[in-house]
Amino acid sequence: MKKLLLVVLAMCLAFALVSCSKGEGKPGSIAAIKKAGKIRMLTNATYPPYEYVKGNGFDGLDIALGKLIAEKLGVQLEIIDMNFDLLIDAVNTDKGDFIAAGMSVTEERKKIVEFT
Repeated sequence: MKKLLLVVLAMCLAFALVSCSKGEGKPGSIAAIKKAGKIRMLTNATYPPYEYVKGNGFDGLDIALGKLIAEKLGVQLEIIDMNFDLLIDAVNTDKGDFIAAGMSVTEERKKIVEFT
């Protein structure tokens, strides 16, 4: 089971890194993230077991994925918890580098954000 989880996380990491690669030096690009020394994950921490508040921090599968991505990039993870309805606008206006939240793919959303 642990091995399966690691495989799934590794696949998610690969897809997430592709979604972050917006172009060399542009906001949200791998180069910009490494230069800033942090990657900003937008979420709505109200959806256990994927993302939720635990004590003074956050926990869940999406949080673990964010930590893994940050570790692989050699940067810090900044988790930004916000209203679910604001997530897409926030990532599209560079308030975060990627979204990790229980978000369904819809035709309307696919027009304004990339899914992995």
